[in-house]
Amino acid sequence: MDEEYDAGFCSGLVEGVIFGRNMSDTSTICPPEGVTLLQSMRVVVKYLEGNPAKLNLHESLLVELVLAKAFPCASK
Repeated sequence: MDEEYDAGFCSGLVEGVIFGRNMSDTSTICPPEGVTLLQSMRVVVKYLEGNPAKLNLHESLLVELVLAKAFPCASK
C-alpha cells in the first residue's frame, strides 16, 4: 500500500510541476514532444537515487530543478 501511495504522490507532484510551469511564460521545463509522465517520473527518481544529499530540498522545488536540468528550454 505504501508503494501505491508513493507512486501516486510522485505522479501528482511531477505532473503538477510540469503543468504549472508549462502554464507560465517563464517556464524552464520544456520536455520534448512525446515525453510521458512516467518517463518524467523516472528521470526524477533516478536523480534522487543518485543525489540523496539533495533530499533536504522542498519536493516541488527539487522536482522543478531536476526536470529543468533534464528538459531545458532552448531559448532560456
